[in-house]
Amino acid sequence: MSQENVEVVRRAFEEYKHSGVEAMLEYATPDCVFYPDPAWMEEQAYHGRDAFLAFNKTQTDAFGDFTVEVHEIRAVGERVLALTEFVGQSTGSGVPLRQRTGHVFSGFRDGMIGEDRSFLSWEAARKAVGLEE
Repeated sequence: MSQENVEVVRRAFEEYKHSGVEAMLEYATPDCVFYPDPAWMEEQAYHGRDAFLAFNKTQTDAFGDFTVEVHEIRAVGERVLALTEFVGQSTGSGVPLRQRTGHVFSGFRDGMIGEDRSFLSWEAARKAVGLEE
């Protein structure tokens, strides 16, 4: 089952890369929950696809068109760890940004992601799944 979950996450990121966030959300349950990094100043949990789209809008407002580069996706038990890098440019200042981000996906059902916990470092994401180095 865990390898199937890895493939769901891999396909979701591929859809995002080619078709955008709405296509990626087709791999999330309608009642999915997205938890941004604990340092996030606004909502601590976004419930449902529409709420995630609202969160994503805060990112596009600040960084315009950005990309997410996937460096690693692997199963850790029934969860999936994805180590990514957010690459964009501030819409206000034009300052380029490269931010390592990590995601821990869980709550898989019917071939879809139920939960995504996001972290602003690979180390924090690894620690969240018990892979401290």
